[in-house]
Amino acid sequence: MKELGLIRRAVFDYLDDQIDGVDHYFCGHTVFLHDETDLPAICVFVDDAQTDDTDLCGAYWSAKLHIQVYLKSILPEDELDELMDAVIAKCEDFESEYLERFELSAVSYINDDKQAEWIIGAIQYDIAFYRKGAE
Repeated sequence: MKELGLIRRAVFDYLDDQIDGVDHYFCGHTVFLHDETDLPAICVFVDDAQTDDTDLCGAYWSAKLHIQVYLKSILPEDELDELMDAVIAKCEDFESEYLERFELSAVSYINDDKQAEWIIGAIQYDIAFYRKGAE
């Protein structure tokens, strides 16, 4: 969906190279990260898009925008907390012509399956937008 790509790209462009200590940014889901070369990293993606209401000209949609902060699992969670706080603080000023709503809704922590390579700080925003001419 074109609108989801525009929203994802807008958030990615807003964050790219703006968080101290993060050198790698990914627009969309990451496929694979090397813990020695690609971390810390930030990944921005959108999922769970659903139409809420339609009118004659288009449809209102809601979705979840995810910003995931990847860090080596050998580092303390305090460092991950600091990076997540920096992302959340930066996003407080985010505005986009594509969005009608952008609200922080959840924060969680995810470990890789072996709990050996990385830990993720998952930041979730509830978003809403209007899609013209399509349901």
